[in-house]
Amino acid sequence: MFPRLKICLLFDGLYPNEKIFKLCKQHGFKYIMTFPEDKIPTLFERYQEFKKLDNLEIKKKTIDVDKYQRVYFQNGFDYRCIKINIVEVKEYSAKKQGLCYKNIFLTNIEIIEDNVFKIVEGGRFRWKIEHSFNREKNIEFSLEHAYSHKPDKPEKLLIVSKIFLLKLQEYF
Repeated sequence: MFPRLKICLLFDGLYPNEKIFKLCKQHGFKYIMTFPEDKIPTLFERYQEFKKLDNLEIKKKTIDVDKYQRVYFQNGFDYRCIKINIVEVKEYSAKKQGLCYKNIFLTNIEIIEDNVFKIVEGGRFRWKIEHSFNREKNIEFSLEHAYSHKPDKPEKLLIVSKIFLLKLQEYF
């Protein structure tokens, strides 16, 4: 469709499934998605077994004076003839005396030491977008479909403007 347009889709934990993986491959889209253990139990179990064997690559990054992240990652897990890469992040804080955040992400982006923290950042960015939409919709503006005869119009405008503002924040 747009061969030079680089797109990376961010999905929450509802979407890890064969159909989505194949659609992304078919259209040439990159993806990062949250991976809850109950979504694809066989893949999750294989990842856990691989982790027990101590075969994962590990990298550490200091975020703040009292906070750091440790990531575990591995490329090439096979799920129904689809290659999937997995990265797990654990964030530790001295103030909170230990683990303060953890998550696992699936991606079709090859994970290397140079991009592993960007992938984690992308996975967490999806939550940031969702959280800000929820806050604006339910707390700040109380947006409901009553504001339009076409219920999706205000929502689409809000989505586009939010993405623009979030991207703008990256530069300032």
